[in-house]
Amino acid sequence: MSSQISSVKEFIANLDLKPIETPQPLFRGEPGIFPTACTPQLFRIDKKEKTDQQEEIEGYLYEKKRVTSWYEEVALLESQKPLNLTYEIEKLILAQHYGVKTRLLDWTTNPLIALWFACREYDKNDQETYAVYEFIPQNYFLEDDGSNEVLKTDPDRMLAFQNPYCLNYPDMINTTLKEFKEIHFIQPVKCLDARIYKQSSILSIHPNIKKHITPINIYKINKTVASNIMHELDILGINFNTTGLATRDTIARNVDHSLDTMC
Repeated sequence: MSSQISSVKEFIANLDLKPIETPQPLFRGEPGIFPTACTPQLFRIDKKEKTDQQEEIEGYLYEKKRVTSWYEEVALLESQKPLNLTYEIEKLILAQHYGVKTRLLDWTTNPLIALWFACREYDKNDQETYAVYEFIPQNYFLEDDGSNEVLKTDPDRMLAFQNPYCLNYPDMINTTLKEFKEIHFIQPVKCLDARIYKQSSILSIHPNIKKHITPINIYKINKTVASNIMHELDILGINFNTTGLATRDTIARNVDHSLDTMC
């Protein structure tokens, strides 16, 4: 189903929020309507390039080079505060949150955060329509039966799977990425990075380019109303600061932009 949205109030009114005991929806905001919607960055390549490069991508070499290089560079940059990550999947999650091309795709349990991500670059985006995608992953979640030894010995480093997101991530810890044959959803531990809990983050992990997610709803936002929606979201406390994306640079740009628009 597709809906046209012109305000936060209208967006909320269109949401079909579920009772707490049922599988809850996930949301993803994208700054345009793209052929690669709901596709991880690693798999957003031109058709004419899907030859040897595609084989390399699906062989996990391309991704591993990127994540390893990013991790090593950041470790040098932040030598006073080492990244101390134990598991491969943790490095992948953190790299994804900072823009490295991986097979992970960002989702959130908070629809307003997804709406913010869809509209946040309206002033420097040439797209005319933005989108929020909604998906209910009820057939993708696996329950943890409590038998995993990693969970028992090192529970603080595991993902916290609480209803309705009771996932079997501890088994993923000791599983290589090559062993994933279907899409899984994972909920990162909050201690990995502030952005993760501020964005109410859930990530889908995709084994290859052929595994797709089909949203149940698409909320479309026209560029002409994006500025007003961003203003409404700011009033509701959804902004660069609360999503964990604020830096000295972004704060300076936001201050300049807000004062310029007042003049």
